Amino acid sequence: MKQFVLASDNAHKLEEFQAILAPFGITLISLKDLGLSLSGVNEDALTYEGNALIKAEAIAKHTSLPVISDDSGLSINALNGFPGLNSHRFMEQYSDAEKNAAVLKMLESYEDRSASFHSAIVVLNLVDKPLLFLGEAPGHIMFEAKGTSGFGYDPIFYSDELGHGFAEGTKEEKNKVSHRGKALQKLIIYLTNYYHK
Repeated sequence: MKQFVLASDNAHKLEEFQAILAPFGITLISLKDLGLSLSGVNEDALTYEGNALIKAEAIAKHTSLPVISDDSGLSINALNGFPGLNSHRFMEQYSDAEKNAAVLKMLESYEDRSASFHSAIVVLNLVDKPLLFLGEAPGHIMFEAKGTSGFGYDPIFYSDELGHGFAEGTKEEKNKVSHRGKALQKLIIYLTNYYHK
């Protein structure tokens, strides 16, 4: 079974990655297991890919195992892509419910509620160069939070592909069409077709 270190302090993200990758013989080691953290790492790149690489490089210095890192965010068209790269840092000291309520308030005067989730996954220490896998999930922002599954902005995001909100279905449903799920599927295809160590 292949082992990767997940460069994230987010327990929800670890759970999501494990659910998607475990059926393919991949196990994830958390930063907590290694006594590491991303605390103090400055994610100041101008792209999701850049921030994912920053996090991966910060952890790859401390392990010889392959490191997988993700940077992702929600882009709302009417708000010029906000919160985008700052999706996690927006109202960081507040709860997800409060963040979602704030976004809904910001959109009250807009008819266009189209939005998309984006994910960039970087893998280091597997081959002699960084590997990059991208995923996007189209949809729109609902008028109220719905559902109890998922995390972050999931309760206010309606998935065009699912036909309901990310938080209204099962985690398995979301993982099939989510931005992160799509990027991880590309990683799985790469490992299946091109990597045989």
